[in-house]
Amino acid sequence: MNAQALSFDESGEQMSQLGETQLPPEIEKIVNGLTYTENSVGMSGAAVRMYEDMVLKIQPSAPWTEREAVMLRWLSGKVPAPEVIACVKQYGKEYLLMTRIKGRMACDEAFLDKPKLLIERLAEAMRMLWNTDVSGCPVLRDQETELAEARIRVEQGLVDTNNVEPTTFGPGGFKNPEALLYWLERNRPTYEPVLSHGDFCLPNIFLTETGIGGFIDLGDAGVGD
Repeated sequence: MNAQALSFDESGEQMSQLGETQLPPEIEKIVNGLTYTENSVGMSGAAVRMYEDMVLKIQPSAPWTEREAVMLRWLSGKVPAPEVIACVKQYGKEYLLMTRIKGRMACDEAFLDKPKLLIERLAEAMRMLWNTDVSGCPVLRDQETELAEARIRVEQGLVDTNNVEPTTFGPGGFKNPEALLYWLERNRPTYEPVLSHGDFCLPNIFLTETGIGGFIDLGDAGVGD
């Protein structure tokens, strides 16, 4: 278990505010007139518009959302990831327009039906990240950083206790998020710095027929354990 087990819910109210929204002029002039579909996969609380060769991610502006554009620019040429076309903070939201990467999510049935191949590809993706030189990485996601952010989320009541493993809280688990945070702060593993995705899960890893298509949702990426 790690600090990221303390996930949080941005609330349904904030998500509803991201539906129909006015776009900043810098973004509007690029996507004006282009057709798109809405992508509802994921739990980030962001509205995601899928264009033919671009993706527009709209979410409430927060320190952890601003890091994604920073990391994408740093990762350019290092690992396959979207390229930043434009990033604008306006109307209390952040608008991140990126290129669309190749492949399909690792949770696509085509890969789930081939578990051995899927596991091999995921291991390859993990090695790709861990073998990346982290010198000069602008974002630090070490234990101190993760735990400090977790404490803010606990103190502000942002922990979504419904979106956890069944045994995390309750009988046999922790009494509440405060108890889990207390345990994490006092039971830290040995730290081995590598490039961490931050949310290495099937929807965030894109695969192709021949290899790794790329990584998305890199707002929590950085030098981690």
